[in-house]
Amino acid sequence: MTTPKSARGARASEELCDLSFRHVGYRLRRGGANGGAIDILQDCTGSIRSTALTAILGSSGAGKTTLLKLLACHISGGEQSGTVYANGQPIVEAEFKNQLAVVWQSDVLLATATVKEAIVTSALLKLPQKMPRAEKMQRVEEILTELDLQHCKHTRIGLDIDGAVSGISGGERRRVSVGIGLVTDARVLFLDEPTTGLDSESAEALIGLLSGLAAAKRRTIVCTIHQPSSDICNMFDDLLLMSCGRILYCGAWMAADTYFADAGFKRPEYRSTAEHMLHLCKDKDYAVPALASAYTLAVSQAAKRFRSCTLTPKASGLRGKTPKRMSDMEAPGTPGTAAADVLALDDGDLRGLHRRAASLSLTATATTPHSARPLPPALARPSVPEQRQAGGPTVATSRFYQVRVLSSRFLRSWGRSPVHLVVQAAQYVIAALLLGAMYWRLGSDTSSGTYDRAASIWFAALCVIFQSGNNACTIFYSQKPLLRREITNGLYHYSAFYIAKGLTSLPFQLIYSIIFNTTVYFLVGYQITVAKFFTYFLLMSLMMLISETLGMLCAGLCRTELVGAIVLQGLYVPLLIFTGFFQTRTPEYLVWIKRISYVAYGYSGLIKNEFTDLRLTAPGGFEVEAQTLIPPNIENNLSIGRDAWVLLGILVGMRVVTFFQMLISIKLRWL
Repeated sequence: MTTPKSARGARASEELCDLSFRHVGYRLRRGGANGGAIDILQDCTGSIRSTALTAILGSSGAGKTTLLKLLACHISGGEQSGTVYANGQPIVEAEFKNQLAVVWQSDVLLATATVKEAIVTSALLKLPQKMPRAEKMQRVEEILTELDLQHCKHTRIGLDIDGAVSGISGGERRRVSVGIGLVTDARVLFLDEPTTGLDSESAEALIGLLSGLAAAKRRTIVCTIHQPSSDICNMFDDLLLMSCGRILYCGAWMAADTYFADAGFKRPEYRSTAEHMLHLCKDKDYAVPALASAYTLAVSQAAKRFRSCTLTPKASGLRGKTPKRMSDMEAPGTPGTAAADVLALDDGDLRGLHRRAASLSLTATATTPHSARPLPPALARPSVPEQRQAGGPTVATSRFYQVRVLSSRFLRSWGRSPVHLVVQAAQYVIAALLLGAMYWRLGSDTSSGTYDRAASIWFAALCVIFQSGNNACTIFYSQKPLLRREITNGLYHYSAFYIAKGLTSLPFQLIYSIIFNTTVYFLVGYQITVAKFFTYFLLMSLMMLISETLGMLCAGLCRTELVGAIVLQGLYVPLLIFTGFFQTRTPEYLVWIKRISYVAYGYSGLIKNEFTDLRLTAPGGFEVEAQTLIPPNIENNLSIGRDAWVLLGILVGMRVVTFFQMLISIKLRWL
């Protein structure tokens, strides 16, 4: 580190954070008439050492990811029990999340961004806004070096799906995800199945990298994993074995064979340690209950032993610290000991407890941790003036700054996706040309000119509504995973995303509107006056923007793209039917649909704009005012200006409703 501030950051990163959890459980209620509940986690007690790489091992359905989510405060719903501690103190969720980085099994990254840009965006949004940009860039370069990403930092991330966008390898993508998490110099790093989808070489390289980070950077790193190779197993320091939502072992990886042998489950020579443990996890009738009971007994025995003796700093080797009481976890007046301090006990002191069954880490969890070193300052209180998202980590930057960063990213992403822009523009061009060919140069007689004008306007509105709404729905579904992940990790507020998305999409929507409406207007041959053209353009653009908002609303309400598309098409039907184009009168009990249909207001305004000041030739050769031929079911007794104001009001209202709907979805973790 070359600068004083960087030096301070280095010293801060050396703050240790030992984690422990006691009697943790998680239960989900079953739906339906039968009711009942499912215990996902059952009375889990354990500890995780700092400066060590810990593996949570178990077969599918063992509860590994659920435990990881619960420790990371990323779980909602269900019934939670137990307590999680950081350095012996119950965690405060918002503060703890600020010093925690989580890398989930699926890498959710922006395909069009380069490796460096992805980490830079995280640095700009996660690090304090007052920190000089040069320091943030220095931090990014350090991460790129630590994770061996310098060689590909200017390469786009790309997509793995069918090679849609070529980019970096799977192992490099996983390291980018790790790098994004490490931007804030997180003390604790959780990774869910980090080796899934990687070849053996990439998996070993990644685990080796994590092992080095845990030791060199003094971090607490935890990985869930299943079916690891022997080479990968040897890189882990500690192990937490799970099956059926219960912990079977928590201790040093190298002591696992001895533990299971003493418990009556000796490893055959032809099996590796990991294979043996996973084989035991499959025996749910005998081995799992026996090992779970043995583990619980060892925890209980260790707790009784430490309660029965009075420890002093000198006698117990507790590094000069005196144990304190924990009335909420221990009986009143019962002395305990700390997780980090018990780790310092000599192995010989533990041989009486089930022949190393407890091991060093196990014994630490048996006694409630509470007298270890103080929490790092960042865990105890926010380090900078921050804004807090309810139920989530604090956000280190202002909304205006977030809008700037996200707007820049949106524009850069659009600029690097010319195919998407061209395809959307082509949709409008093709539709406009087809309409122009179908209604080329409308006649001036009342027999065809009246109906063809009304029909061409209706179909033009139909094209705008369907294409803008469907495109918005599809695009937002592609953005939802990244939005959900970044909101959860506290990169920005949803309001910043919503504003940035609206600001950056507006120019493109206006460009599409110009392309489509200009082509249609002059090919069909509507009245050629400046005022009428811009009125037509305004009304069509407002309907386009409302349809875009409706598409986003459906994408936010429905969790899957298929359901969202079905709901959107279902909403289009009544909105289009009750425009007055298909029927001469609207039943009284359905008038309310017409009154809330933005398409009805837009269509009425467009018809009045075209038919006003237009004279058509009747069969007898005399001219009539086209305005007198407007069907009464289309006329809404409003002026064109009022139709425009109504559309503008609906647009603003829809934007507000969509914003709060998605905000609620995020808080309920429905998005």
